[in-house]
Amino acid sequence: SYYGKIVSNWKADQGELTSYETVVPANTTATLYLPVSEQAVTEFTAVNGVHFIGMEEHNGKLAARFELQAG
Repeated sequence: SYYGKIVSNWKADQGELTSYETVVPANTTATLYLPVSEQAVTEFTAVNGVHFIGMEEHNGKLAARFELQAG
């Protein structure tokens, strides 16, 4: 991006997302849509710089929406 390199890595097991990692450059924010069930985010523990916004349809699939701060 204009502000630096954006990194996005994930792992899946038999088609199920098991982990996700991202790096957002300084002086910017990002919106992350993860195609997971509502149940998958019921136990979401707040992480500094990561805010769960809610569930919504994105590209025709139900997804969890997160707002990410730089870091």
